[in-house]
Order: sequence, then C-alpha cells, then structure tokens
Amino acid sequence: MRKTLAVIFLFMLLGLFPVTLVNANSAPIINDGPGQHGLIPLVDNEIDIVKEELVFDFRDMNSFYGDPIARVTATYHMKNTRTETITMAFPLLTNERGIQNAVITANSVDLTPTIYYGPYMRFDEFKEMTIDEIIDELYDDDYSPVFNEYGFLYTFEFGLSTSFDVVVPKINGQRIVSDGFNHYSQDASSLTFTATSSMIINKGMPSLFIINGEPDFPERTYDKDLMSLQDYLTLVSESTPYNSIQYNNLLSRLVDERFSNGFYTFSIQSVLEEVNTYRLMVLIYDVPLLGDDFENIVSVTYETEGRRHNRYNPPIYEYEYFLLPASLYRSFSDLTVKIYPNATEKYLIGSNMEFVEEEGYYVSFSEELPEENLTFQISRSESPSKSSNWFLGFAMITLFIGAALLPASVIVLVVVVIVVTRKRKRRL
Repeated sequence: MRKTLAVIFLFMLLGLFPVTLVNANSAPIINDGPGQHGLIPLVDNEIDIVKEELVFDFRDMNSFYGDPIARVTATYHMKNTRTETITMAFPLLTNERGIQNAVITANSVDLTPTIYYGPYMRFDEFKEMTIDEIIDELYDDDYSPVFNEYGFLYTFEFGLSTSFDVVVPKINGQRIVSDGFNHYSQDASSLTFTATSSMIINKGMPSLFIINGEPDFPERTYDKDLMSLQDYLTLVSESTPYNSIQYNNLLSRLVDERFSNGFYTFSIQSVLEEVNTYRLMVLIYDVPLLGDDFENIVSVTYETEGRRHNRYNPPIYEYEYFLLPASLYRSFSDLTVKIYPNATEKYLIGSNMEFVEEEGYYVSFSEELPEENLTFQISRSESPSKSSNWFLGFAMITLFIGAALLPASVIVLVVVVIVVTRKRKRRL
C-alpha cells in the first residue's frame, strides 16, 4: 500500500510540472513607441517643397532605460506664391516629454504652438490616420467636468513632524483627490491618508480636495478653501509646465473617467502620470511665409524613441518617419536623410530606403517623394540573432500551470489518503 501511495503522489507531482519547451520568441515588442506625421498644412496651398533635409541624431541621447533617443530635425525649404501665414499641424503620438522638446522655426524665428490633446492609441492605429481623422479625434476646447461639484481644498503644514495622518470619515457621495500623500488605508467607516516629509520635496504641502465630508482635523496648521472641482483642476494645471485650456480639459476628462468608473478617491499624481502616457497630440502653428519665390526655411526639431524589439539579441530599435503627408503640398523634391548613430547602437541594419555609409553617419537621397514612409532599424550588432531562451519559457509555464493545479492536486491527495485509511480500518 505504501508503494501505491508513493506512485500516486509521484504522478501528481509530475502533473504539476509538465514537460513543455517554450520558445521565448513569442515575447511582444516592449515599447509600442511614439510616432510623428510631419508638418502638415491645414489649408489649400501653393507651397512647393524645394528640398527637405531630414536628420536623425542619436549621439549622446539615451533614455532612462538606456534605449537610444533620436533628436530629429526636418528642415523644409519652401517657396510660396505670395506672402501669407499658413496654419500647419504637427501631429504626434507621444507623451509630455515629446512635446516639451519640440521646436519649430520659420526663417530662424521660433513659433509658439497651441497644443491639442486626444486619446491614448496604438502606433499602428496612429500611422494609418489621415489628418482629417486626427483632427476629429482631438478633444474640444470647451469641456467642463461632469462632476463639477463644490468641495473644500484642505492644505496641511508639516510643522516639526516628519509624518502625519489625516482621517476622513466616509459618507455617501464622497469624492476625494489627494496630493502629496504617499499612501492611504481604509476600513468600514473611514479613510486614513499618510504623508511623509520625504514625499513633499519640490511638491509643496500635502492637500486633500474633498467633495462631501471633512477630515477629523489633526493637530497642525491647515488652510481650508471652498472651490469647484474645475477650480481645483485649474490650480493643478497652473502648477505644471504645460498649463493651458486644452491641458486643463484633458485633466478634467481623466478625472471624470475615474469618478464615472467608481473610483471615489485617488491621487492627482496618478492622473498626471496617465496624461504622460503615449497619446494623440497635435501642435498647431501659424507659419509666416514670404512669397515671390523667396526660399523660406521652416524646421521642426523633436526627440523620439524607437520601438524596441526584445526578440533579438542584442535588441533592434525601429524608427519610422511619415513622409506621405508631404504630398499635401503642391510639389515636393529632393529628400536627403542622414542618420548619425551613437557609440553603442552604431549599426544601421535595415531600411526601406538605400543608405550609404559615410564617415560617422549614413545618408540617403531621393529626387522625389518616396512612395512609402521611411523606416529603419539600428542595433549594437550588425547581425542580431533571435533570442531563444527556452529555459525561461519552460520555467514560467511550469510555474503558472503548477500554481493552477496545486489546489486540485492537494484535494485529490486528501481523498486518496481517506479512501486508503478506510480500507485499512475495514481490514482490521
């Protein structure tokens, strides 16, 4: 009987660890990546692009994670039939960093854009959109919060302590937005917000905006101001580098979404982090152009990351530049593309345009607008290989299935032990 139990137990253990080899090549692309549509005229025009110089400069540019970042400069040499100001759009799929570093000049004069925001979307969706579809996706100027109720903004001072708690009793219809508190806990009757001084450096004093209800006041100095949710979000917007009507509208939308989805308390930092995800943004410029065959020079400079493929060792970074919007000008000619790699990812391993390697950079030239958008890939190796970490895949699958089957296996083992024990008692 002991042998029988041992065999049953052995088979159960084998069931927890299936022999399955999994190739790790099934891993997805880590970063969906940003995208840019180039400078697009929003009105009918008689502009001729005499030439465009497109430069991707990777030298001394890396992200926090070590991935290469390109400083992209597109310089358009334009001729217009008359002197006028043309409204142009620069659509991006990016985060706040992307627009913060975007600069457009016309004949050496910096232009100030109006920034419009849209929803989060995937790169493959963005790249297929026309300019009309992009404009339709942008949020309106006149949005106001659905939950635009009045509440009190409580702002607390630390005093001599390094941390403190604020307890807020729960009531129906309550909504709370916190700022500067590093965590909160709750029970059936109240919420407790905890602030520590290490969380407040460069962030001002911790605060709670409360609709319906008030805190059990701690023994410390605080300010209490009556305001609407819209007024509160305006204060938040004004404290950021991106303050504008459009930015305030985006904050209002995201806060409304959270309240509508049943989140009655959250931090404003989490909303700001959501703003900083890749989403549709459009920079609108009024570009002054001189006529009479004057060669205007309009340049666009921005920073962009690539889409990182982790299926290769070392990784491949893919970049795409949307050339096709240039077809919206009256004519286009003479495109020059230069790629300056950095010291690490120094190999151009693929592109849909023909590049020639020069001293320290790669260059390509086309007399007319290419039929496809520019794509290219860089890597630290001339020939990256597909990674095949089968052991990691095996371990992950084994762990997942084993965790799923463990409760059932324990139950089966208990049943077997009970049955065997009863048979023994009957024999006795």
